[in-house]
Amino acid sequence: MINRIYSILLMTAVLSLAGNGAALALPQTSIDSVTSAYRQNMLVTGTEIKVPTVVELSIRGEVFQRYEFAVFDTTTREFIPYLFEQDPLINETIDSIETNSSEGLGSYLIDKDSKTFADFYLPDVGSGEATIKLLSAKPITANGVSLLLDNHVALPKLVDIFVRSEGQESIVLVSQLKVEDPTIYFPSTTANEWHITLTYSQPLRITEVRLLTDSESQDTSRTLRFLAQPGHEYKVYFDPDRYSQPPWAESGDLTLDKGVLEVFSSGTAYNETYVVSDIDEDGVPDAHDNCVYVYNPDQTDEDGNDRGDACDDFDRDGIINSLDNCPNEPNWDQMDSDGDGMGDICDEQENRFTERYKWIPWVGIGIAAIVLIALFAMTAKSLRKGEEQ
Repeated sequence: MINRIYSILLMTAVLSLAGNGAALALPQTSIDSVTSAYRQNMLVTGTEIKVPTVVELSIRGEVFQRYEFAVFDTTTREFIPYLFEQDPLINETIDSIETNSSEGLGSYLIDKDSKTFADFYLPDVGSGEATIKLLSAKPITANGVSLLLDNHVALPKLVDIFVRSEGQESIVLVSQLKVEDPTIYFPSTTANEWHITLTYSQPLRITEVRLLTDSESQDTSRTLRFLAQPGHEYKVYFDPDRYSQPPWAESGDLTLDKGVLEVFSSGTAYNETYVVSDIDEDGVPDAHDNCVYVYNPDQTDEDGNDRGDACDDFDRDGIINSLDNCPNEPNWDQMDSDGDGMGDICDEQENRFTERYKWIPWVGIGIAAIVLIALFAMTAKSLRKGEEQ
C-alpha cells in the first residue's frame, strides 16, 4: 500500500454495455455538462505503453480549492477513475471542530469529502452568524483560511478570524472583512485555536474548511493516478468551482506502487468549456448573486440587507417577494378572488366585482348602445314629423 498521509479514491459508478461490460462513449452534451465545472485542464503526454499501465501525473505547484478532477479519455470519449494523493495535509493536525450548524455535523467540515456539508440557520429577518472553532493539540502555522461551499451557495458577507495559543491572549487576524473570495488570507500565524465567524444573508452550506500554509503549493506533493490504455490520449480537468461527478466504469486497484509509470502534462490551459456556476441563469455567478435561485439580473436590494428584493420578504408573511401576490402587505393565504394575480388584500375593492364577472361591463355597454339607438330613432322620428307639419 502507498505510504502517504492523504489519499482520495472517489467512488466509482458502473456504466456498461449489456453483455460485454464495456464503458459507454458519451455524447458531447454529456461531456460538456461535466467539464463545464472545471476552470483548467492539461493534456497528458508520455503514455507510450504496450499494455494497460497505471500512470502517475505530478501536479505540484498548482493552487486551487477543490481537490476534484475529471480524467477524460479523448480516444474513447469517456471519463475514467482516478486516485488523487497529497501529503502533507495541514488539516490532518486539526483534532476537533466546534460549530453552531443547524444541520450536519461539524466534523463534516474537515472530513475531506465535498459531498458532506454543515448547514447554518438563516433567520427570516436579518443576517445569520456561523461560528467555527478549529482545535489542535499541536500549534498550526497558517496564512489563510479556505472555505469550500456547497454547490450554488453565495459567499458570506463578512468574516472575523482570531486565534488563541497557550499562555497568549487572543490575536485578531481579520475583523469585519467583506468576503470577496472563498480564500481569506492574513499574516502567517501560529496557534492552537482558530475561531472563524461568518455573517451571511442567504442560506449557507459549507463542505470543507482548510487552513493554508505559506509554502503549501511549492512543498506539497500532489499526484494523480489512473489506468492508461495503449495508444490513448488523456485530458485532465481540474480546479472546479462546484462539485461535478464524472460518470465512469469500474476501477482497478490504483494504490499499488509497483509498475507505476510517471507521465507529464503539456502544461496548464484554460478550459474553454468552463461555464461559471449560475443556477438561475441571470448572468450573476452564484458566489456573488444576492438571490442565488431567483432570476434577478439587476440585483436590486432596496433595504441594503444583502438579500436581493426578488428573494426578500418585505411583509414577513413567509412568501418571498417574487412569489408574493401582495409583497408589501402580509397575506399568508395569498387569496386572489378575481384571479388577476394581485392578492385580495392589496387589490382595488371597486374592481373585484367586475373582474370576477367580466361579462357585466359588456352588458352595460350593450344597454348603453340600445339606449343611444332608441334616442336616435326617437329624434329622427320627431324631426320627420315636424317636417310633415
